[in-house]
Amino acid sequence: MTQTFDLSQDLVEWAQQAGYQVTQGSTPARIDTAGGDDRSVVWANNGEIRYFIGQQAGGWYIVTSSDRMAPEELVFAAESMDMIELYFYGKCGLSIRSSLGLPILRYPRSADEVAAGYGIGTATLEGRESLALIDAVGSPVAITASGKIVGTAELVCLSYYLASSVEALKASYLDPSGRPLFTVRES
Repeated sequence: MTQTFDLSQDLVEWAQQAGYQVTQGSTPARIDTAGGDDRSVVWANNGEIRYFIGQQAGGWYIVTSSDRMAPEELVFAAESMDMIELYFYGKCGLSIRSSLGLPILRYPRSADEVAAGYGIGTATLEGRESLALIDAVGSPVAITASGKIVGTAELVCLSYYLASSVEALKASYLDPSGRPLFTVRES
């Protein structure tokens, strides 16, 4: 039996609140395609950029994207599906916050601001060296394909997401002051 990659119902609802659509990997139309594709797909209402969530042969969970159904490119990878979901909670949270007209968040984004127990380094996935979030024992737990500045910010934020709860993360994106995890930028 083919393993499918479905997102939690809570994340699906959060994504929909952010204006995204989700097709679960277990949806019959997905798994009976020629390639037997069992990945979940997340896309904005305009559908131009689609994110595909699955697992590669080495066991890492990966997010690839395709702009207007062009060839897919790696965006993010993590050792667990929970981390993939945290990545999307953050991505969707920014969209929700913007749609609500809330102030722009100030969040930790430099390598020296990483949450306790984590660091920023590099790791190789599929022959490509990328920025990685490194745990306390020195193992990579997440990889970004973004450049140094954006990638570092993504991974530092993820370190705080990992040190918190989904409830606190969602509350922070909905709270006008960004609490409990963040603050807002001063005008």
